[in-house]
Parts: sequence; C-alpha cells; structure tokens
Amino acid sequence: MQLPEFDECISAACAIANTDRLIVIGSQAVLAQTNAREIPKEVLMPNEVDVTTVHTALGLNDEKWRNISDEMLGAIEFHLGEDSPWHTAHGFYVETVDIGGAVLPTSWQDRVRSHQVRGGEFTAICLDAIDACTAKIMRGLDKDKQFTVSLIEIGLVDETRC
Repeated sequence: MQLPEFDECISAACAIANTDRLIVIGSQAVLAQTNAREIPKEVLMPNEVDVTTVHTALGLNDEKWRNISDEMLGAIEFHLGEDSPWHTAHGFYVETVDIGGAVLPTSWQDRVRSHQVRGGEFTAICLDAIDACTAKIMRGLDKDKQFTVSLIEIGLVDETRC
C-alpha cells in the first residue's frame, strides 16, 4: 500500500463513521512518517489499514461513547472491511481493531503523529514508528520482527529505543 491508498482508506472510513479522525495503530501508521525516505517492502506489503476510534483508544468508558465507537467501527468494517465490495474493487481494505489488543508503551498518546487527508478534512492519528515497532515486537511474529528491522535499516527507528 502506498500513501495515496492509505489516504483513500482514511477518507472513506472517516466519512462512513461520520468522524473527522481515526487512530491508525498497525504497520501502515508509518506511511505518514516516512517523508522522502525509501519505504521498506515490509511496510508496503500489507493491504489493510488498522484503525480504531479516538474514543476507544483513549479509553472513554462512558456507555454513550462506547456505543458510538462500536457503531462507528461496525460500519467501517461492514463497508470497507476484508472481502467487502470496497476490498474487491480497490485491492485494499480497512480493518477495525481493539486498541486493547496491542501492547503499547506508556505515554504512546504523547508521540502520535497527525496526518491530514483531503486538505485537512480528515485526520489519521498515527502511532509513532517506535510505538508501532514496540507493539510488533511484543506480538513476536517473524513478519513483525522483519518490519522492525526494516525501519531500523532506513533510520526511521533508532535501534537503541526498541
């Protein structure tokens, strides 16, 4: 996935969920941080963008916000998820995730990166590369280790912080 496809996913997901921002917690979060650097194939290979709502990510447990988040995530998954008509037509999809399933470092919220889409109409709030790597290392899959090594090799992540 390239940045234009990433932007298209964020724009469509925000529009469906009737929100102006979503949090991106998967490997695609680093697309918004690479600037002109060479993007490793391990970052480009996944054809999905993992998103959650701000309410879910910030742990707002009020019943009102939980219901809104569940509805938003369900709508995104239905219209843009794996095997949806969107996925078939575009070759990529949006996967909704529970941020509680990711092992994230303390204060990850202080390091997020905002990426503006469609002239600022929508915002992808992306995990910082170091936090994405930490989550992947904690998951421990071989593909996640390679993802982390690739980001170290291009200098996006300092290996002393992993």
